[in-house]
Amino acid sequence: MPIFFNKKKREEEKARREVIARVHEKPVNRVSERNPADYTETILGEGGVISILAEDIAVYCNGGEAFRGKLKGASFGEFLSRNGVVIQAQDAYTGQRRTIVVYYSR
Repeated sequence: MPIFFNKKKREEEKARREVIARVHEKPVNRVSERNPADYTETILGEGGVISILAEDIAVYCNGGEAFRGKLKGASFGEFLSRNGVVIQAQDAYTGQRRTIVVYYSR
C-alpha cells in the first residue's frame, strides 16, 4: 500500500526532470527578471545559453553570467508555446528567491 502515497510527488519530480533536460544547453534570445512588487520585468541580457550544473542553474548572456541559482528547490514553468521558461530559484550569491524569464532562440 505505501506505493500510492508518493505517486503525485514522483510524477511532479519526473516532470521537473524532463523540463530540466529540455532547457539544458538551450540557446537563449533574451533573459529578464520579474519584480513581484510592481510586476515589471528588467532585461538581464540577450544572446546566450542555459546551463544546468551539478547543483546550480546558470544563464549566460552577453559573454557573462546573467543569473546563477540553486537547482535544489527551483521550479520551472515552460511556456505553452515552448519558446521560453520561467525559473524561480534561490540566487546562489544573495540567497534571495528570484523569478527569471528566459526566452529561447529559434
